[in-house]
Amino acid sequence: MISVGQFVSLALIGIAIPLTQTLTLIEMTGMVTRCASGQNFTEAAIPGLLNAQYSDDQATKCFLRCLGHELKIYDDANGVNMHDVWILLRQGRKDEEEKEFAESHAKCVKENLSKVAADDYCGRTYATYICFADDWIPLVKELVGVPSIGSVFGI
Repeated sequence: MISVGQFVSLALIGIAIPLTQTLTLIEMTGMVTRCASGQNFTEAAIPGLLNAQYSDDQATKCFLRCLGHELKIYDDANGVNMHDVWILLRQGRKDEEEKEFAESHAKCVKENLSKVAADDYCGRTYATYICFADDWIPLVKELVGVPSIGSVFGI
């Protein structure tokens, strides 16, 4: 069985799978590891987080907040940076589709945030994430090569 540290080391010596110009497996693994450790997730939880298997508990919500900050697509003061999210999630869509993407997602974000307290920063991030999950999950699964990532961790 390989540890998270060994996996990151392997990724750093060249087993990276670039998916977009802005995100690689090396970067994603580092971000997930940092954000998971900040929420006291166990090493066993890392593969699930790498595979975008998120629950709606407080630790996961705060993990997603950290990930949004790490990706520079979300901050507490301004919320989601729609253009940067578009760049990350566009997946071959044409430039002219950005406006529709932004408008439809902004509507969802506004609706979801209306149900979360203004001082619940992790909850607000999670409510925002829900609007992008259908785009985010396939990107992450392609990036990490699901289901192969689980076998790397021996699960």
